[in-house]
Amino acid sequence: MTTTRQGSPGSAGAIASAAFAAWGLTVSPFPSWQYARGPLLRLPCHKTGSASSGGRKRRPGRAEIASLRMQPVLFWWPGYERFVTADSPDSPAPLIFRVFNAGLRFIVNHQIPKDAFVRYTSRIRISYAEEHIDMNFEQRMREIRHEPSSDAPGDPERLRRIALTKTEMMTQGEAISATLAANAEHLALIGGELANRSIRKIAIVGCGDSWIAGIAVRHAMERLLGAAAEPCEAFDFATYGLEVIDADTVVIGLSSSGKTRPVIDGLKGAAARGAYAIGLSNTLGSPLMEEFQVALHIRATRAGWPTQSSTAAMALMLALTASVGDARGADASALRTALEELPGQVDAVAQRFYGPAQEVARRLARADLVLLTGAGPYLAAAEVGSAKLGELAPIHAYALQLEEYHHYRTQKAGDPLFLIAPDRASHIRALETAIMSRGIGGFCVALVPEGETEISEVADVAWHLPEVAEETRPVVYCVPLHLFGYHAAVERDAIGLGAPRLGG
Repeated sequence: MTTTRQGSPGSAGAIASAAFAAWGLTVSPFPSWQYARGPLLRLPCHKTGSASSGGRKRRPGRAEIASLRMQPVLFWWPGYERFVTADSPDSPAPLIFRVFNAGLRFIVNHQIPKDAFVRYTSRIRISYAEEHIDMNFEQRMREIRHEPSSDAPGDPERLRRIALTKTEMMTQGEAISATLAANAEHLALIGGELANRSIRKIAIVGCGDSWIAGIAVRHAMERLLGAAAEPCEAFDFATYGLEVIDADTVVIGLSSSGKTRPVIDGLKGAAARGAYAIGLSNTLGSPLMEEFQVALHIRATRAGWPTQSSTAAMALMLALTASVGDARGADASALRTALEELPGQVDAVAQRFYGPAQEVARRLARADLVLLTGAGPYLAAAEVGSAKLGELAPIHAYALQLEEYHHYRTQKAGDPLFLIAPDRASHIRALETAIMSRGIGGFCVALVPEGETEISEVADVAWHLPEVAEETRPVVYCVPLHLFGYHAAVERDAIGLGAPRLGG
């Protein structure tokens, strides 16, 4: 538990109180107010006096504190999205200043508009150096975790979202069609703006399924546009990836809610370095749709765990690729034809594999761990399957690149493995993976194209998917894994199982 001791107002506190009072703001100490401990900005002390005397530190004066009014600095810290804010219509908590002997520090929230420090602040709390403002473990956990459901057996919120996931995964074609139709004009405009612009690199920035969507489309982008395309996890991109971004870069940021902080930070940082920034979101009016050069709207719902919102995002990025390719003189006709066929193909696969996915889920209902693997753009399907199992079932599920399967003795006897092997390029290594799985006593479910026989003869179960265009194949191969994740959740709930606890 957090302990708090009352401190005594010092000269720095008096200076701060006087400065804030001059602004017409109410200032009140809170010696035992336990609310939050967040990122702190330090207003440094200055040395005065001669060098021979060693100098003497003076505390910040009123003018220096007041200068914060002219240049408010707002900070974000991962997981602290609802910490301490200035008063605003949406955030009634007070702004907190904390006074130390060495100077003044303050805590703010990233959701405050940049002028909120002046416009909305009417109350200020001050804490002194002797005090501890902290959260206990449970409070921090609530702030960090946004998902209301749990992994417990029969959790009603998780079961509610599972049911909604079924509705959404069975109507993905409609969402893809609506998304492509709604954005046609905007895509043409983007193509025109990028027609003569130098493009050296394309960064596809997202978290979770939004990041996975970039894996699915990167090779189609690279092939048609002749530029390196990289799916970037948004936090890593915003934290470590901006130094190599310049005006020759196109950055695509995806967030279903439109307010995923690392995505927004990454796009802002990229735009500041001259990159062409594009936001994609399900949510109109969100920061991602309002704050950037260009925004595209994904016409899909995400009341359950992401299915149609992800496949529609993939389709939209492929349509963006076609528009830019056309404008730059590339032949995008094959990609456009593939996109026209995609909605019907996705729905047909969902209908066809609903029953087979249920049968395998029933057989694997007591599995605590599932592995999934694929190469190149088909790693996306493996990642999608892993994500759905973790969210819905909820069990341990891990996706890995096809070659990496062979480097760590990954699969153990009895472990289920989903092997995504749709193309000739990865066929031999995929066949060797199926052979290894069988040899160690694993259980292999292979997703292969119609007519494939070699992997099918070795695998325990083979799902033969229809032949589709290479550009849209990664999208189609995600669908059976949506279905399996859903059925795994239903089958485990039927026997009273929640999340496993590996290791006892």
